[in-house]
Amino acid sequence: DGSCWRAKLVERLADAKVSAEESGTVRYKAEGDEGAEKAKCLLLTLAAAKAGQDVDATLNVPDGLPVTVVGVPADRKAVILPKLMKIMDDYSVVATFVTKAAPAPEAPEEAAELEPGQMAEAKYGNSFFEAEILEVSESDVKVKYKYDGSEAVVPKTDVKVAPGAGKPKDSPKEEEELEPGQRVEAKFGNSFFAAEVIEVDGEKETVKVKYDYDKSEAEVPRTSVKPKAAEAGGGSAAFAPGQAVEAKFGNSFFEAEVVQAGSETVKVKYRYDGSEADLPLAEVRAKAAPPTMETQALRIFGEERGRSCAAVEAYKIILHKESGLDPGVVLKGKGSDLLEVAGVDFVRLHQPGRVIGFKGAVKLKIEKATGAKIEIVGDRNTTQMAIVGGTGQERSLGLPIIEFVQTASSFGVDLPDVLAAASAMVRLPQNTISVALGKGRATMNQLEDELGVISFSANTVMPKAEEPEDGGALEVGQAVEAKFGNSFFAAEVVEVIDADNIMVKYEYDKSEAVLPRGEIRLKLEGEALAAKLRREKMADLSTLAVVGMPEARKLAEVKVMALIEAEYPGTYVPSGSREATVPLEPEQIRLVEEEVEKARAAKQDKRGGDRRWDDNSRWEDDKWGQSKGWGEDKKWGDDKKWGGDDKKWGGDDKKWGGGDNQKWGGDDKKSNDDDKWGSWSDDRGSGGGNKRSWESGHSDAADSKRQRTEEPAGGVWRTQQQHHQAAGAGASAAPSLGYQLPPQEQPPPQQLQFQQPQFQQQPQFQQQPQFQQ
Repeated sequence: DGSCWRAKLVERLADAKVSAEESGTVRYKAEGDEGAEKAKCLLLTLAAAKAGQDVDATLNVPDGLPVTVVGVPADRKAVILPKLMKIMDDYSVVATFVTKAAPAPEAPEEAAELEPGQMAEAKYGNSFFEAEILEVSESDVKVKYKYDGSEAVVPKTDVKVAPGAGKPKDSPKEEEELEPGQRVEAKFGNSFFAAEVIEVDGEKETVKVKYDYDKSEAEVPRTSVKPKAAEAGGGSAAFAPGQAVEAKFGNSFFEAEVVQAGSETVKVKYRYDGSEADLPLAEVRAKAAPPTMETQALRIFGEERGRSCAAVEAYKIILHKESGLDPGVVLKGKGSDLLEVAGVDFVRLHQPGRVIGFKGAVKLKIEKATGAKIEIVGDRNTTQMAIVGGTGQERSLGLPIIEFVQTASSFGVDLPDVLAAASAMVRLPQNTISVALGKGRATMNQLEDELGVISFSANTVMPKAEEPEDGGALEVGQAVEAKFGNSFFAAEVVEVIDADNIMVKYEYDKSEAVLPRGEIRLKLEGEALAAKLRREKMADLSTLAVVGMPEARKLAEVKVMALIEAEYPGTYVPSGSREATVPLEPEQIRLVEEEVEKARAAKQDKRGGDRRWDDNSRWEDDKWGQSKGWGEDKKWGDDKKWGGDDKKWGGDDKKWGGGDNQKWGGDDKKSNDDDKWGSWSDDRGSGGGNKRSWESGHSDAADSKRQRTEEPAGGVWRTQQQHHQAAGAGASAAPSLGYQLPPQEQPPPQQLQFQQPQFQQQPQFQQQPQFQQ
């Protein structure tokens, strides 16, 4: 059908030549019988898959042909079949189901011999009922019906016993021996109840028991006592830590896990909320074993990684939430060896949200960083598990990351050795962490997505330095470092009391102290001191661990250091005689420099594009007020400034307070017009009241949206001219209402004695200024 990859896959796996004819016949040619058998098996499997059929179980897989087998529950086969061709196309595999071989016919078993005491089914009317055999003759059997205790003699042909029933069910010789103190279930009426064995009488074949529910005692036949299923071994031996059980809470039993088993109580952890409780043995029971699940084999042929990923996809479909299956039950005991070239592993998750992340972001990062295919199955009502497929190397890296992200904190974690070996450790000063991560970790997230890595904040681990030998004898006057608290400080030997006690004088405060010899070390000098200082400086650095494939993590390391170097020059690249904050190898320095230059060039290109945009978007091309100026159809002055023509403020009859009826305060309109620009009464000039800096006053004048408070009661509005008149002759240098002097130009405070500006009426604009755009 044109899918050439299938023919090529068969040729690669079988080492054969394959050709298809229009008639539907496929021919193959291989060197030797082994190659021919492989090609035949693959082609028959492919033909069955395309036809939606199974291959016969008698079709054996030839030696040397790699195959992965997935056991698919019988009721999930119908769900996988429609998706099988897509799985084959996505992962370049050939897969189909295998017809279940018919079971070999069993030899007929001889009918069981009837004996007194045996349980059987005896006919009554047209039906069979459970009964106990009392007597057996040549042709008849005397039975006692269980449901009402009546007895009857019936023909042997009307009595049947299950094949293999053998000797009587209640024969005391077949029963397990009971011991005092053993937990059992004892019959009372027609039901069994929890009880404890008090005494066993072997001669009478009776057992004295004490019932749990009312603490009453009774002597019952041995046949009416059976060991409790959950405690067949006696005591707490039936329970083990980690065992899945059902534990009582209130009047119901819930799924739980054994934490600790004692002689009389069991500590359990409830699955639904994680709470723990100590319960009596009687309130804990072993979880019923899941019914045997009938499965059908799905054979997958292909190259290593394709087979593994196809198997993961099959498990994902099998365990979809609509199936109602518990992954913990279906996948119990399954797993692959990490040494296998291709395999599938299963990990139980205790913090699935951390593995999945927001909209699956964390899972996707782990897949990119490791190359493994990961699917999460199950929900909060079942066992949630991660299914991991891929090569042994991919899975050996993916599995520890899945375990690690569930327990790792946000900062300062100790990486497992297997992850540390697959990480690039980026040392960075603490003040540069925000540059590396970006706002809301956006920069690092983008870098991880681009390069296919995942990063963690790790604890800085420094290799242990070779300390100089300082166990020798000390001399008076010798410079040393003496311990005080948890640190060492410069000191001088004052007296050698004995080999184990030394008196020293600290340099920083001249105090003296007698210390054990072990708390005094030789003072480092020269290169040894410089090395120590470098190590201490490096120990104060933060560490970013970048996990991924070798090439990807190396490139991510360089990019992170280049980001920091561009923002904080000298962090990694030395300048002249100045050493870098974080020393690097010469090759690393070269790579960081190259990456910084690339980033600068890219930034320069972006700036060039922004300048070109600015050239086409100058304000002069579309000046404010070309159509409508303030009160006229003119722009703000021909020389682009206020007051540049005859229409400047105060330059004609329409100036403020120029005697025009349209001047501020020149008409009868009140100040409660909704269209006015609002009060400026919060700007009270520099003469007192609510004084502000020049910068804030200037910005207020330009901010038409700034909220302004109304003039307090009693205040009256004045025109600009009235304001100047009220200021007096000594205020000739006073600023106007629309302008306030900068602080450095203001006269001394005692000269600024202005009255509060008073207007008879709040100034009104005839028309609110309109900006064209």
